[in-house]
Amino acid sequence: MLQRVSKMGFSKELTYSARRDLEHCSQTGFFLTVIVMQLFTLVTHRTSRESLLQHGMRNYALTGSLLCSLILALMYCYIPILNIVLHTCPLKFIWCIIALPFGVFMVAYDETRNFIIRHSSENSWIARETY
Repeated sequence: MLQRVSKMGFSKELTYSARRDLEHCSQTGFFLTVIVMQLFTLVTHRTSRESLLQHGMRNYALTGSLLCSLILALMYCYIPILNIVLHTCPLKFIWCIIALPFGVFMVAYDETRNFIIRHSSENSWIARETY
Protein backbone atom coordinates (compact mmCIF):
# COMPACT_ATOMS: atom_id res chain seq x y z
CA MET A 1 0.00 0.00 0.00
CA LEU A 2 1.32 3.42 -0.89
CA GLN A 3 1.70 5.93 1.90
CA ARG A 4 0.50 9.40 1.22
CA VAL A 5 3.27 11.91 1.70
CA SER A 6 2.83 15.64 2.06
CA LYS A 7 5.61 18.18 1.61
CA MET A 8 6.06 20.63 4.44
CA GLY A 9 8.33 23.66 4.55
CA PHE A 10 12.08 23.13 4.57
CA SER A 11 11.70 19.86 2.63
CA LYS A 12 10.20 17.87 5.52
CA GLU A 13 7.88 15.13 4.43
CA LEU A 14 4.95 14.07 6.58
CA THR A 15 2.98 10.90 6.19
CA TYR A 16 -0.79 10.87 6.50
CA SER A 17 -0.64 9.54 10.08
CA ALA A 18 1.89 12.22 11.06
CA ARG A 19 -0.39 14.92 9.65
CA ARG A 20 -3.34 13.46 11.59
CA ASP A 21 -1.27 13.49 14.79
CA LEU A 22 -0.31 17.10 14.13
CA GLU A 23 -3.97 17.95 13.54
CA HIS A 24 -5.01 16.27 16.81
CA CYS A 25 -2.32 18.17 18.73
CA SER A 26 -3.38 21.50 17.26
CA GLN A 27 -7.07 20.80 17.96
CA THR A 28 -6.22 19.86 21.55
CA GLY A 29 -4.23 23.08 21.97
CA PHE A 30 -7.12 25.11 20.59
CA PHE A 31 -9.54 23.30 22.92
CA LEU A 32 -7.40 24.10 25.97
CA THR A 33 -7.03 27.71 24.86
CA VAL A 34 -10.80 28.11 24.60
CA ILE A 35 -11.32 26.57 28.05
CA VAL A 36 -8.67 28.79 29.69
CA MET A 37 -10.04 31.93 28.05
CA GLN A 38 -13.57 31.04 29.17
CA LEU A 39 -12.28 30.65 32.73
CA PHE A 40 -10.62 34.07 32.59
CA THR A 41 -13.78 35.58 31.10
CA LEU A 42 -15.89 34.11 33.89
CA VAL A 43 -13.55 35.47 36.56
CA THR A 44 -13.39 38.97 35.08
CA HIS A 45 -17.11 39.35 34.39
CA ARG A 46 -18.34 38.38 37.85
CA THR A 47 -18.38 41.96 39.06
CA SER A 48 -19.25 45.03 37.07
CA ARG A 49 -17.69 47.77 39.17
CA GLU A 50 -15.88 46.15 42.07
CA SER A 51 -12.27 45.05 41.72
CA LEU A 52 -11.44 41.36 41.61
CA LEU A 53 -9.07 41.86 44.54
CA GLN A 54 -11.79 43.56 46.62
CA HIS A 55 -14.49 41.05 45.73
CA GLY A 56 -12.39 37.91 46.07
CA MET A 57 -13.50 34.37 45.32
CA ARG A 58 -16.34 34.11 47.83
CA ASN A 59 -18.62 32.11 45.56
CA TYR A 60 -17.48 28.57 46.34
CA ALA A 61 -19.76 26.97 43.76
CA LEU A 62 -18.17 29.13 41.06
CA THR A 63 -14.67 28.32 42.29
CA GLY A 64 -15.52 24.62 42.29
CA SER A 65 -16.91 24.81 38.78
CA LEU A 66 -13.75 26.58 37.58
CA LEU A 67 -11.57 23.84 39.02
CA CYS A 68 -13.87 21.10 37.75
CA SER A 69 -13.83 22.40 34.18
CA LEU A 70 -10.04 22.76 34.24
CA ILE A 71 -9.64 19.22 35.59
CA LEU A 72 -12.01 17.85 32.94
CA ALA A 73 -10.10 19.62 30.17
CA LEU A 74 -6.82 18.20 31.43
CA MET A 75 -8.38 14.75 31.68
CA TYR A 76 -9.46 14.99 28.05
CA CYS A 77 -5.87 15.72 27.13
CA TYR A 78 -3.90 13.31 29.28
CA ILE A 79 -5.98 10.14 29.78
CA PRO A 80 -4.94 7.71 27.02
CA ILE A 81 -8.37 6.13 26.40
CA LEU A 82 -9.94 9.58 26.04
CA ASN A 83 -7.18 10.51 23.59
CA ILE A 84 -8.32 7.69 21.34
CA VAL A 85 -12.03 8.39 21.68
CA LEU A 86 -11.87 12.19 21.42
CA HIS A 87 -8.89 12.40 19.04
CA THR A 88 -6.83 14.49 21.42
CA CYS A 89 -3.18 14.18 22.32
CA PRO A 90 -1.06 15.00 25.36
CA LEU A 91 0.49 18.43 25.06
CA LYS A 92 3.79 19.77 26.29
CA PHE A 93 3.49 22.14 29.23
CA ILE A 94 4.64 25.13 27.17
CA TRP A 95 1.80 24.51 24.71
CA CYS A 96 -0.72 24.50 27.56
CA ILE A 97 0.22 27.97 28.81
CA ILE A 98 -0.10 29.76 25.46
CA ALA A 99 -3.44 31.30 26.50
CA LEU A 100 -2.21 32.68 29.83
CA PRO A 101 -0.81 36.00 28.49
CA PHE A 102 -4.13 36.70 26.75
CA GLY A 103 -6.03 35.92 29.95
CA VAL A 104 -3.75 38.14 32.02
CA PHE A 105 -4.26 40.94 29.50
CA MET A 106 -8.04 40.45 29.77
CA VAL A 107 -7.93 40.67 33.59
CA ALA A 108 -5.69 43.77 33.46
CA TYR A 109 -8.00 45.44 30.93
CA ASP A 110 -11.10 44.68 33.00
CA GLU A 111 -9.49 45.87 36.25
CA THR A 112 -8.44 49.12 34.54
CA ARG A 113 -11.96 49.58 33.16
CA ASN A 114 -13.47 48.94 36.60
CA PHE A 115 -11.04 51.43 38.19
CA ILE A 116 -12.00 54.12 35.68
CA ILE A 117 -15.71 53.43 36.15
CA ARG A 118 -15.40 53.58 39.97
CA HIS A 119 -13.57 56.91 39.84
CA SER A 120 -15.77 58.64 37.27
CA SER A 121 -19.32 59.95 37.40
CA GLU A 122 -22.32 57.68 36.89
CA ASN A 123 -23.12 59.11 33.46
CA SER A 124 -19.59 59.25 32.08
CA TRP A 125 -18.93 57.98 28.58
CA ILE A 126 -16.85 55.02 29.71
CA ALA A 127 -19.49 53.90 32.20
CA ARG A 128 -22.23 54.09 29.58
CA GLU A 129 -20.29 52.34 26.83
CA THR A 130 -18.51 49.58 28.76
CA TYR A 131 -20.84 48.79 31.66
